[in-house]
Amino acid sequence: MNANYQPPARASLDLSIERGANGASRLIRHRVSYPWSLGRGYPNGDDGSVMILPQVAGAGLLAGDWIDQRIRVGMHASLNLASAGATLVHGRHGAQEATSRWTYDLAEGAQVVAAIAPNALLDNAQIRQENFVTIHPTATLVLVDGFVDASTDQSVEWSGTTTVRRPNGDTMMIDRQVAGNTLLSRHSRFPRRWTAFASLLVLVPAEKCSDLLGLVRNPSPPANPSEWVGVSKLRQSCGIGLRYATQDGASLRLAITRTLSQLKPMLPNILCDGMFWGH
Repeated sequence: MNANYQPPARASLDLSIERGANGASRLIRHRVSYPWSLGRGYPNGDDGSVMILPQVAGAGLLAGDWIDQRIRVGMHASLNLASAGATLVHGRHGAQEATSRWTYDLAEGAQVVAAIAPNALLDNAQIRQENFVTIHPTATLVLVDGFVDASTDQSVEWSGTTTVRRPNGDTMMIDRQVAGNTLLSRHSRFPRRWTAFASLLVLVPAEKCSDLLGLVRNPSPPANPSEWVGVSKLRQSCGIGLRYATQDGASLRLAITRTLSQLKPMLPNILCDGMFWGH
């Protein structure tokens, strides 16, 4: 790919959600292009939230692809965003990495679960995952980000950056992660090799942070050797963050689903049974 290549000016997935006069959230604008396909929004229980299930069409992402997704959620609107399944990322030896950028803009009182399935990286795949979040202090966001090493030789490279800002431009946090051949090859020598990795950020109003941490302080059953889960409080009391490492994608799905179930008492309006990818 040309070194001067620039990301597309128009997003592949561009959605806007607003709350109607009847209290129900609705999809008021959607622009969709390859590789995404999108059906209508679905009412999600009795709380007025809407569920949207975008799906990647075709073979997935190729080396050098750049896709851009933008999600805007208006005042007091609620959205469950979950993909229909994992996106395959194809590689080619010596090729440039693919890039997937998600931009979230949450207005006052907005509530969003963004549970897009982690990408599945095939042999020689490289991808850069970027999340840019602008969130009002009274809004809530649950954000899942990660990948599954589906290669035959641990030849993949993954990097992820999540930036969280307030509407006035103040930076709340920047989270950067990198995983590549050296780390994954080291894990392959363990008796139980970890191949699936994810982060889950829960961004909430500051007054809810302490109670939230108490709900998931011990998120991983000690007797389960197929997964590792860690949890910590985020800076400026903007929420909590969790890290996951599991044997495979199925174990990762179960671990994150269990965490979401623990969070449900505090976030009943946006967490519901069966909303996560793979269910």
